[in-house]
Amino acid sequence: PRGAARLAVLDASRLQRRSARAFRSWNAHTVSLIVSDAREKQYAAQLRAKDGENAQKISEALSEAYAGHAAELAAQAREHEESKQLALAGQRASFEGKTPTKKKKTP
Repeated sequence: PRGAARLAVLDASRLQRRSARAFRSWNAHTVSLIVSDAREKQYAAQLRAKDGENAQKISEALSEAYAGHAAELAAQAREHEESKQLALAGQRASFEGKTPTKKKKTP
């Protein structure tokens, strides 16, 4: 009976050790999963931040390009308008110069 009791105690302690080992390995696994998940989330956040910065840079570059293009178009329109006005003024001047009020010659 005493031997059986001793065996039962040994068995119980062995089981306990085994379950403790299992728990420790499960715990370590869970912790490593949590850590890797946290790292992945951090990395993803960094990537998102980088993407955001890149998008910001791209939109700034595009808006600069558009602004430059718009300014160029406006300048061209102004030049066109000015040249049109000059042409009109030239036509008017040449027209006025060509047709002076003629005095009728009296015989």
